[in-house]
Amino acid sequence: DEKGYLRTLGTKMNKDIRIMWTGNSVVHCIDKESMQWINSRIDRKAYIWWNFPVSDFVRDHILLGPAYGNGKDIASDVSGFVSNPMEHAEASKISLYGIADYTWNMKAYDAKTDWLKGIEDLLPGNSEALRTFALYNKDLGQNGHGFRREEGEELKDIAAAAVKGDRKAIEEINTKCIQLKNACDLLLADKSNKELIRELRPWLLQAKNLADYGTTVVMMNQGNNIINFNNLYQQAKSIQEQMFELENSDVRHALQPGIKVGTKVMLPTLHKLFTLAVDNYNKQNGTNLSNVAEYMPYKLTSNVEQLRLLPISIKNTNVNVAPSNEVINWQKDGFVEIETEHVVMLNGMDFNFDVESIADKFKLEVMTNGIWQPISLSMNKRNKTLVNAGHEIDGLKAKKLRLTNTSGEDLKVYFRSFKFATK
Repeated sequence: DEKGYLRTLGTKMNKDIRIMWTGNSVVHCIDKESMQWINSRIDRKAYIWWNFPVSDFVRDHILLGPAYGNGKDIASDVSGFVSNPMEHAEASKISLYGIADYTWNMKAYDAKTDWLKGIEDLLPGNSEALRTFALYNKDLGQNGHGFRREEGEELKDIAAAAVKGDRKAIEEINTKCIQLKNACDLLLADKSNKELIRELRPWLLQAKNLADYGTTVVMMNQGNNIINFNNLYQQAKSIQEQMFELENSDVRHALQPGIKVGTKVMLPTLHKLFTLAVDNYNKQNGTNLSNVAEYMPYKLTSNVEQLRLLPISIKNTNVNVAPSNEVINWQKDGFVEIETEHVVMLNGMDFNFDVESIADKFKLEVMTNGIWQPISLSMNKRNKTLVNAGHEIDGLKAKKLRLTNTSGEDLKVYFRSFKFATK
């Protein structure tokens, strides 16, 4: 489009001014085709702002994986290349090491080799422990940008065999868990880079929980003469709850307090092994133990594409949906719904979409006693973009809460906050 925004920048802006670009979306890898597309519109070589390993939209993860995914043939197409790192300066150095080498010589860049070198450079006295820990902290998990990284590639075949009951594979999972716990203890005692360990500490503690959970579910599947199955079952349930409580403690960011480790392969595999063991035990003993593995009392569903992957966190009595850093295209009749595992008593609800006078464009409903009850919405008098639920929501015993765009048109909003409180 000759009259579009990018063409206007290209034709009207001084040619000595560089224009930064994040790729085809806010968080995206860069390739030859996309560089040719942007450069032809801004009439100069784009200056790349790569949003990796930044984690301000997935603060529940710490990103220790390699830097990869960008084209090795774009050196002549860019005027510059910078990385947006995490808030964790030391931990970011693993990825930054690779990004530096990538920009130095793209064609010769090897992400895996550089990743290992970066780990060795960051913690030379304990690099093997850091590498073991980092294996479970590469992926971003579900997020509104849909940007994912490989994690657990070395576990996939073992995991697939283990959940089919392969005894050798289950034992290999156990070995991996023992190695992970050993690595965490070594790192927690490391004094050579205190700031790095301070940054990693919440995830190191969660990784120890993950490892303990793994060894427990392995014993549940193997049969154990030292600890009976019911005690192992209770231990596994206890660790599930401990992981949940650590995720929702005060040791992490106020808006996104989660602490997640190994969520792409290891944790889902351990949950499947837990369910497998419980199902087998129930079948053999005529019992009815719950085989539900993951402890999370709230579930989010939405037909708004940019919202459906946003994680939920709990802090004290407040339930929060993680904010999004991009404009949300909320289609007419689009909804976001929160369902709770058990009926809860509500004690207030509000949301902020950074748009004034928007309360009458949405409908809030609460499912109480199996019936959807509408709740009034009004703009906050002090904060002109904050929407408050009516006081009739207080004291309602609810199983679900749903917010729907009833404006009859598609809306563009910012998802700054969305939370409710329980008694």
